[in-house]
Amino acid sequence: MKSRRRLFSSGHSETGYMYEYPLILVGTAVLLSVILPHLSRTAAQITIVIAAIPVIVSLHYMIITPGWQPGAGRLGRPWNWIVFLISTAAILSGIALFFIGG
Repeated sequence: MKSRRRLFSSGHSETGYMYEYPLILVGTAVLLSVILPHLSRTAAQITIVIAAIPVIVSLHYMIITPGWQPGAGRLGRPWNWIVFLISTAAILSGIALFFIGG
């Protein structure tokens, strides 16, 4: 039992984000690039809206929650929210242009 406690209480602090979130972003982009050309316009619009959800959640986790990368400097309190909101606005405006454009 003591050896188990030593493993879990090693004193290391966890910083940065998990590497699953960048993989989710890349996987979503690859999946969209393969699937979208074969869908009708309505199905493509629905797919893009659904795909925007994990992208925005991933951006939130990478920018707001723990920071950019392990060991790297973090953005300050207002700047991380500003970067996240600009990124989210760019994604949502791209989706809106896709819906509006003919």
